[in-house]
Amino acid sequence: MIRCLELNSGKGVKELRDDTNIQLAMRLERRLQCEMQLCIRVHVCEDQMQLLGTVASWYQKQQAQETAREVAPEYRIRNDLRVSGTAGQ
Repeated sequence: MIRCLELNSGKGVKELRDDTNIQLAMRLERRLQCEMQLCIRVHVCEDQMQLLGTVASWYQKQQAQETAREVAPEYRIRNDLRVSGTAGQ
């Protein structure tokens, strides 16, 4: 996970937002790993959540996106997961 860089000087607000984003990303990564057996990286920056990695099917890609929407409905989800036809074989 990466921290979102901002150009403002309000350090306290930025650090709090970063910590919340990191905790949210970790919680979602853990849930995807435990419930769906998927190794997906999650980056959160401002109002956007990005899913990164490779899954075996389009169904898993959609299911990961819906799980992210359930965990953080206020975030815009950017699903950059790749589907590999050989990952599930």
